[in-house]
Amino acid sequence: MEIDEFEFKPLTDGLGFHKKNQAPVPEKKDWVAGKTLKPERPLPPSDKLLRSQQREPQAESAENTKKTIEDLLSALDRPVPATNGREAAMSVPEVDLGVPAFDGPDFTEPLPRADDVPAREAYRVPATEMPAGIQLPKEVAKPTAETGTRRSGHGGAEPKYRESTLSVTSMFLDVMTTAAVTILFLISMILATNIDVFSIFRKIPEDIYLGAVVGTMFLSVWFMYVVIARSFCGRTLGEWTFDLQLGTKEQQAKALYPLQVVWRSLFVMATGVVVLPLLSVVFRKDLAKVFTGLQLYKVD
Repeated sequence: MEIDEFEFKPLTDGLGFHKKNQAPVPEKKDWVAGKTLKPERPLPPSDKLLRSQQREPQAESAENTKKTIEDLLSALDRPVPATNGREAAMSVPEVDLGVPAFDGPDFTEPLPRADDVPAREAYRVPATEMPAGIQLPKEVAKPTAETGTRRSGHGGAEPKYRESTLSVTSMFLDVMTTAAVTILFLISMILATNIDVFSIFRKIPEDIYLGAVVGTMFLSVWFMYVVIARSFCGRTLGEWTFDLQLGTKEQQAKALYPLQVVWRSLFVMATGVVVLPLLSVVFRKDLAKVFTGLQLYKVD
């Protein structure tokens, strides 16, 4: 077969490809007028013809779409036969396409649940019997370090109170503290009045009135020091140093404790400050407790 027998033609007329092999159209001459006539051009199709050609396929497609939708709606309106729960969920009804309905797998029994599965028993190690002659070693108690009794902090041991009469060392420390505060008062008074300190101490043995003033100042300072220290802290500086305490914790927590401290201090001062403590040492009993209700304790 030769290639020259094939001829490619355009889909529509007017592109001009088919005119290459055609012989040129001879020009017609108007011998009458003496003018050359050109070939006539094809007239363009009218607008009405184009619109009619465009509407025909659109109308056909619209009618086909409408018909398809009506068929689907009619298929959906058909009643579905009632079946069991799982069969109804898995089955697909037949449609107009001619495809048979699909039926899913039929489960005759429900799937097992966690509650239905029996729990496996834990593996138990078989008990072994020890021979008669073998004994297990006994636990040895760990050694504990012995420490002193805690006297402060939460969770500490309760302090033990032991009755006491007099502590010379604590009394000496309190006397020294009172004397120091008394001297400070004297110095401030002398600076305010411009009096010579040494002249005052030289005149004390000669002038009884001056000695009474200095003694009264000493007792006043001692009274204030003892009352304030015992009312707020439960003990003076000397008593705190040597583990002494006036009254128990329960007595110190009461509202009448400061009044009892004032009454005990006045009673000791009225008896000469030193007389009542010395009598307590002789009788081995705190005599001030009999009159005031407060006992001096040694804290262990």
